[in-house]
Amino acid sequence: WEPFFTTKEEGAGTGFGLSTTYGIIKQNKGYIFCESEPGKGTKFFIYLPLYEGESAESSQLVDESSESEMTGVKGKKILFCEDDASVRKVISKMLTSSGFDIIEAVDGEDALVKFKENIDDICCVVSDNVTPKKSGVDLYEGIIEINPNIRFVMISGYSADTEKMTELQKNKNFRFLQKPIKPTLLKKTIMELTEESDD
Repeated sequence: WEPFFTTKEEGAGTGFGLSTTYGIIKQNKGYIFCESEPGKGTKFFIYLPLYEGESAESSQLVDESSESEMTGVKGKKILFCEDDASVRKVISKMLTSSGFDIIEAVDGEDALVKFKENIDDICCVVSDNVTPKKSGVDLYEGIIEINPNIRFVMISGYSADTEKMTELQKNKNFRFLQKPIKPTLLKKTIMELTEESDD
C-alpha cells in the first residue's frame, strides 16, 4: 500500500494505484485485504459499511441539494491530467457524475495540447504533479503563459512544504491537494475555484 512503490519498469507506473485505492476505502470506513500466491495470482477483498438507506424526506433533501449542485457545475469543462489509467478513470467518473464535463490527458504534454485545443472552454485544470514528459508544475507554468487567470488544482503524493509549491500557493487561483485525495474534497475545491471565476 506504500505510495511510490511499483513493479512496473521505470517511467511506466507511479506507484499510486493501490495507495489511492486504500485511501478511498479507509475514508469510507472500509477495509481492503490482499492474498497473493506466486504463479497463481492475487485476490483483493474489499469490505464497506452497509448502506442503511434514508427516509423519503431526507432522501428528497439530498436529491434537491445534488440537483442544485449539478445545475451549478453543468457544462463546466475540466481538464484532468493523470497518467495512471485506473486513478484517471475513477476520478473522471466521479467528476462527470457531479455534472462536470471532463477532458482527460495522459501526461503533461498531452494536457498542454488539449488545453490549447479547448482554451475557450476549460475553466479549471486538475493535474497530478508527477506525470511523464512534463511535470504538473511545468504544465501549470506553460498554461498560465496562455491564460494567467486559469484555475488550477495540483494533486501530489509529495509534501506541499517546498519553496516552489509555497510560491505557487500564493496565487489565489491555485490549490494543492495531498494524495490520497478524498473525492468530495476535490469536487468542493473545484467548485469553489470555478464559482470564484464566475463572480
